[in-house]
Amino acid sequence: MKLIFSKLTVALFTFVLLFASCSKVEDLPKPVPGKGDTPAPATALFRFAAQINLTGQPYHPSSLHAIVTVVNEKGEAVLTDKQLTIEIGEQVITQNLTLPVGQYKLTSFRLEHGNTYTRFAAPMAGSAKAQGVQHPLAISFGVKQTETTVVPVEVLKVAEGEKPAQFGYPAGAFDHNQSNTDPYATIKARVQIKVGDVVYENTTGSVAITTYTSNGAQTTTYASLKAGINDIKLLKAATRFTLTVTKWGTRSELSLTAADLELDTIYTFSTEKSAKLLKSETTLKMVNNQYVPDHKKVYLYGNGSKLTEVQYAFRQQDGSILRGITERLAYSGSNVASVKRFDEKGVQTWATSFSYDAANRVTGIDHQQGAERVTGAVTYLGTPATGMGITYTYTKPGYHYQIFHNRNFRLGNVQDYNITRTNFQEENGMSDYDDGINPYRFLNLPDLYLSNMNQNNVVNEYKYFHAGYPDATPYKSEYKYDADGYPTEVIHHYRSFKGGVSKHAYTTKTTFEYQ
Repeated sequence: MKLIFSKLTVALFTFVLLFASCSKVEDLPKPVPGKGDTPAPATALFRFAAQINLTGQPYHPSSLHAIVTVVNEKGEAVLTDKQLTIEIGEQVITQNLTLPVGQYKLTSFRLEHGNTYTRFAAPMAGSAKAQGVQHPLAISFGVKQTETTVVPVEVLKVAEGEKPAQFGYPAGAFDHNQSNTDPYATIKARVQIKVGDVVYENTTGSVAITTYTSNGAQTTTYASLKAGINDIKLLKAATRFTLTVTKWGTRSELSLTAADLELDTIYTFSTEKSAKLLKSETTLKMVNNQYVPDHKKVYLYGNGSKLTEVQYAFRQQDGSILRGITERLAYSGSNVASVKRFDEKGVQTWATSFSYDAANRVTGIDHQQGAERVTGAVTYLGTPATGMGITYTYTKPGYHYQIFHNRNFRLGNVQDYNITRTNFQEENGMSDYDDGINPYRFLNLPDLYLSNMNQNNVVNEYKYFHAGYPDATPYKSEYKYDADGYPTEVIHHYRSFKGGVSKHAYTTKTTFEYQ
């Protein structure tokens, strides 16, 4: 927009310049001593407008500025590599400048990031990049007493590997590490939380990034972290950074300086905490569109937080509650040697014993229930295990068969499995997991099928059957969590395969209490 001054305004403005002995006008050349009372030259305002839209791009006036050189009609420099503040919008507008009224040439114009990296430059006539603009440098312009002159400038992005000579500038003008023009350095980081004896590396979160610049400015931004290894962008022009991750009631902080950044290193936000122990769980079943009690488990612990007993209460078909069924654990050192179940009258109904290898992994299972016996031989692939195989042998009077159960692990969870039986029945499955804590993992409660091994909680299950179907099996689960990462509620959806057709069967809701 033009700023038009009346003659009276100009006269008053000139009067102030002549007699205001304590005032200072930026960039006004010092008067040269001469003979007589030579009046000071009239001055006026001007500014530059770079024809580039940086709206929504990762630049801010606090870290991006213009560098300009201007000469007068005699070719004498009146501004040399002058640093100017800017406003960012549909154009990049520089601050106003003041020079004596007259004719000038803009001979150099760059947009510099962080006092180091030139991101955009106006190419000079005859340079390799000049063909990319309609009006290369030098650009002639006049500073007029009657208006604020706006000088349009066409700039081009300085791409990775491009050198000053391609824009017509002398070597060294802006090739400070110009091989990387990205204003951000990218580091790699992950979140690692040790809960009890389990290390969680497959967890999401967010990181607060506090950036400090050389002029003392401080800003905080936030970035989401996916499970596994993440890329985090840090402003190269900054001097230091503080990165903070809070997760499951823990806090991890990294303090880095710009000189410390190691782009090939995986930085780890590492914390640890004690595991919470289940106190009880109550399961309700959806019947006629409302939840009714189904069963409850209560977990009892002895010295050293060892689980010693699980007590059950079941709702029977007539609505009465059956109580008194218990499972009791016996230990050999820190390992569970056996689990025995007793009915409401105190009579043992089954017992399962376990054997272990030197790494305290279950290698043998022996389950006896009346005349039926099931043994399991367990083998592992790798340490930590990436796979596991269990060969079950079922025997009872007049009957004998085997089941071969193979599992593949990923990030502490069973990713997929295959079960084949000697009676030609087969089952295959895959599971999706969230990043919440599986509370059963910390019970140290092995069972016949070693079903409490997962670190996280299953949200989707995909199962395929051949020559035999279960009465019902879960296919979808929805969790609510507390601030420590443990589920407070889960809704399980079950499906049945009657007649070989998959359809929804029923829904349950389980609530959890912790010690």
